[in-house]
Amino acid sequence: RRRAQITSHVAVPLLMFSSRPLLLLMHSHVLVVFLPLLVLDGHPARAISLVSRSESKLSANLSVWKDASSQCSEEEVCICPPGERWLLSSNMTVDGLKIQGVLKWDERAPKAVLRVGWLLVEEGGELKIGSADRPIGFHPSIQATIVIKQAASNKHPTLGDRFLNGRGGTIKMLGKPLERTWTLLSRPALKGSHELFLKHDPFDMGWSVGDEVGVATTSRGNSTKHRIVDIRPSTVEVYGRKVDEVLPRVIVLDTPVMSDHMGGFTEVEGHIFEAAAEVVNLERSIVITGERDDFYDDLEGFSTAMLDNGIMDVRYTRLEYCGKRDKLGQYCLHLHQLGKCPECVFQGNAVVDSQQVGIAVHGSHQTLIDQNTLWDARAAGIYTEDGNEMNNTISYNVMICSQLDTCAVPWLGRNYIQTGGIYMIGMTNDLLYNRVAGYENGLYATNAFPKGQGFAFDKVCPEFTPFGVVRGNVNHDNRRFGFYMDNHYPRNLDRDENGFVRSGCPKFTQDGKDNGVTTANAIEDEFDYHNMFVGVYGAGDVSFVRYVSLNNAHSFYWKASKNFADGVSHHFIDGILAQNPKDAYGSLQFFGPSGPFTFRFTNMTFLGGPVGEAALCAGQHCGRLGAGGPCDVEYLLENVDWTRLQPRQKRIKFGANALSFGSVQPIFLATDSASLGGYRAMVSQHLNG
Repeated sequence: RRRAQITSHVAVPLLMFSSRPLLLLMHSHVLVVFLPLLVLDGHPARAISLVSRSESKLSANLSVWKDASSQCSEEEVCICPPGERWLLSSNMTVDGLKIQGVLKWDERAPKAVLRVGWLLVEEGGELKIGSADRPIGFHPSIQATIVIKQAASNKHPTLGDRFLNGRGGTIKMLGKPLERTWTLLSRPALKGSHELFLKHDPFDMGWSVGDEVGVATTSRGNSTKHRIVDIRPSTVEVYGRKVDEVLPRVIVLDTPVMSDHMGGFTEVEGHIFEAAAEVVNLERSIVITGERDDFYDDLEGFSTAMLDNGIMDVRYTRLEYCGKRDKLGQYCLHLHQLGKCPECVFQGNAVVDSQQVGIAVHGSHQTLIDQNTLWDARAAGIYTEDGNEMNNTISYNVMICSQLDTCAVPWLGRNYIQTGGIYMIGMTNDLLYNRVAGYENGLYATNAFPKGQGFAFDKVCPEFTPFGVVRGNVNHDNRRFGFYMDNHYPRNLDRDENGFVRSGCPKFTQDGKDNGVTTANAIEDEFDYHNMFVGVYGAGDVSFVRYVSLNNAHSFYWKASKNFADGVSHHFIDGILAQNPKDAYGSLQFFGPSGPFTFRFTNMTFLGGPVGEAALCAGQHCGRLGAGGPCDVEYLLENVDWTRLQPRQKRIKFGANALSFGSVQPIFLATDSASLGGYRAMVSQHLNG
């Protein structure tokens, strides 16, 4: 018999099987089984060692792993029953799969593939692909692939086929983490270039030769995908480097970029802007893909979701050819009516080529949507669906549409204009450092559903929901709007734990006071460039803090507003409105709102040119539908710097695309001598007595 030195053990029981001893040793939660030497057909068989680590959430009776691939035939609906644990170590094909026990992916299985028409994790079931300490890809050359077949012979009675869902169970997919899923160009990439200089070192980010990457447009053109064929020090001279300084590492692409891409920093009148193309990594160690012969014809792929109850935690996984156009709830990643679910996480995933929505948060709260890269997610990249979603963190995600027309599609009763990289109904969620390029609209908070929709219909008033933290988002090269808030007036709502409103939607309180939030909600550090528009139709009790506009066709666009309920906030403060004259796109022109209120414009700087109608126009569309009225708005300017505008540029204008009285009623006021060229007030030339 073989012997092993064990420094400590729990028990050494001796079992008998076919008159041969079987020795079991428990050491540090590892079960080691020593079988006797067997002789099969005259050849000695190897001693077998089986290893099983204890898992906190598994019940004590789940003691034996079964080989998943040998449990069912390819034609049947396979059921992993309660109390059983299946280990998937080799390829498996079934028509449908129900998981009521535990199905675990062997993290050492090289490139195992599960082919299935549909998969459902039911109440109490667990689908476990990778773990926090052993994600898929932890061992070299390991990849897990799930192929959702084009059709199943045995459809699920209510859900149909082409889905991977949970209903009351647990889905955990943990691929190998990347230190960064995206970066920026550190210097421009000219048309025809194969080398890309990146802001972060590719090896430090965890990127590898063979990875698929995408490069965002910065010219309102096409974004393109490529493969990394090499990572090495640059062969291009970098001027200004020190003697013997090591050249930065670059990624080398299999195909050249098809247009110029901005990178590094742009200087305008002494101010520096990081208007640089995103480079996203789309490679992951877990892949969920759909058979796609008809993907571009019937506009349908597979969908995934956790429905009504359960936990869904998907990280560093690639989902491709997913989503079903005009099918409600059929999205690539979907948290559906889960209530409070802080354990629900979508992090570091790559969603590539979706027919409808990349990530949907629906009736769910306190979830984390972080560091995902979405490429050609049609209709919406990230979608908060009903208007009652609260306290979700949506952070550091990048949404890129490869062509302006690709993602602007009709969907679920909306036209193509009602699309966006982030499409939100209601605003009580944190939006932190996300980036959108190439969509119809960038970050789009719509008022198209004033009573909400779905389960929240007539239980919410999305136009009046207070904001979470909105900070550091970047929108560029979108066809219509970059940042686009539609109509929002955050108010003091009383809501239950599911976001349904008990009271607080009206404009005034019962004793007649302004019901706007105090202090005002803030949009902080927003950066927009190369969009046709940026702004809102109507908004009150919202302050834009450190807003930066660079080379948009309209530096900002706003029609109606109000005085702040807190009495102290500013509509704009500490911002920059810039036009780089070396960049052919855009025009420096701020179209501001009108109405019976004071528009506070403080510590704002205008840079460059040329200017459009005027650098600052008061009373956009006044007298027309949807604009504020009457037009007697007062623009209160404080510490406004015009000195770095190009010479002979028009600074202010009364009215913008307004009816005739819109060019008469607005007035400009200043608290200092510089903001109005030495004057404290200016009125229209038509007010001549």
